[in-house]
Amino acid sequence: MEEVILEFDKLTKKFPGVVALDEVSFDIFRGEVHALVGENGAGKSTLIKIVTGVYQKTSGEVFYQGKSINFRSPHDALQNGIAAIYQEFNLIPALTVAENIFMGHHFVRGKFVDWKKMEEEARKLLDFLEVDIDVNSRVRDLGVAKKQVIEIAKALSHNAKVLIMDEPTAALAQKEIKTLFRIIRFLKESGVTIIYISHRLEEVYEICDRVTVLRDGKFVATKPVKELKVEELIRMMVGREVGERFPRVSHTIGEEVLRVEGLTRPGVLENINISLHQREILGIAGMVGSGRTELLRAIYGVD
Repeated sequence: MEEVILEFDKLTKKFPGVVALDEVSFDIFRGEVHALVGENGAGKSTLIKIVTGVYQKTSGEVFYQGKSINFRSPHDALQNGIAAIYQEFNLIPALTVAENIFMGHHFVRGKFVDWKKMEEEARKLLDFLEVDIDVNSRVRDLGVAKKQVIEIAKALSHNAKVLIMDEPTAALAQKEIKTLFRIIRFLKESGVTIIYISHRLEEVYEICDRVTVLRDGKFVATKPVKELKVEELIRMMVGREVGERFPRVSHTIGEEVLRVEGLTRPGVLENINISLHQREILGIAGMVGSGRTELLRAIYGVD
């Protein structure tokens, strides 16, 4: 029989005029990768913020390792082994990797920080995760994927038993996603429980064991991923059958309304060419730092 590490019993959270969570009940097993899915406004973030002490529940119970909990702050949750990694990392760019990993609980020798010990322990954590990052590097000089690994190492430095990951692949390239999934599988094998929040359902099927669906603040279902078809999962998320959500509409493209030729900004944009016509939707895609925002700011005349 699976061991339950987190259990929610009729968990409710009310804000003025809004019931964000309405008697939500489900459990999470120790050492599993548990997906938490639902449309925007389903209650996922509210639930996680209650678990991590950001919000206080209105009613109901949260049980952690068999005991009722009511953490008063994220620090309180972290001290008890529950850590969260959000899309906006909680790192200090000017500090080193080692300093960020052990932020708030540095190793000391007498009255002074034991820098050597801290660097050694940081290397051990990164070696444990099988990643090659210089512990003396400044975080500001690292890419998104490495910053995410530092957040994971920081959680492990607090002996995290539950790791919450909010849209962890949103800014990662495919190769970096594979590395992240390797680390998640490794953590699972090491007994760490992962709560995985994502809108990318293909990732849920690739990396998760079970999935819990929330809709409009209510619990819908918890099921093993392998027993659930994608169509059924989507239906539970939105509450209806979903066909083609954005069907193509026949229309005629009009005259050109915007043209960009050879747009260049040294070090940021190089020889960008765009043509946009009336009644046309033009998508601009790219990874974080690829220049999308800078392009639009240049077109608009801000920069």
